[in-house]
Amino acid sequence: MNKRLVIIVCGLLCGFVLTGCRGYAMKESAEAPLQHQQKIIAKDWILKNWIRVASHQPERVNGDLLKVKVGLENRKNTDLWCDIQVVFYDQGGFQAERTDWQPLLLSRRQVTFFDTTSLSPNVHDYSILLRNPRKSASIN
Repeated sequence: MNKRLVIIVCGLLCGFVLTGCRGYAMKESAEAPLQHQQKIIAKDWILKNWIRVASHQPERVNGDLLKVKVGLENRKNTDLWCDIQVVFYDQGGFQAERTDWQPLLLSRRQVTFFDTTSLSPNVHDYSILLRNPRKSASIN
């Protein structure tokens, strides 16, 4: 009687596991991803609360390259470090190139300017990402 109960329980568990292992098709979303809705994305609540975008402007420069300029205001009364990365997208909205994460010191109660230029003239859009360097020390 005990063996029969163990076999039934094992059979049920195997059935539940196998039922949960099948794949599901992902539905397409009508909403655009966050990086296509907003140009500047802070990935940390401290940065969201203390940094204000004073200005940002894209422009085409030599050879039709895309140059992105941004001014970030540190509203905190102490200096604030962040990492910054610019991702450039092609006409279809796919990532074409990106810069490395770079440390950026935002001086207290001041606007700090940052700019970078794409390597290819085939980029059409961009996103600027900001992250807290303390939380990302082990992440590239």
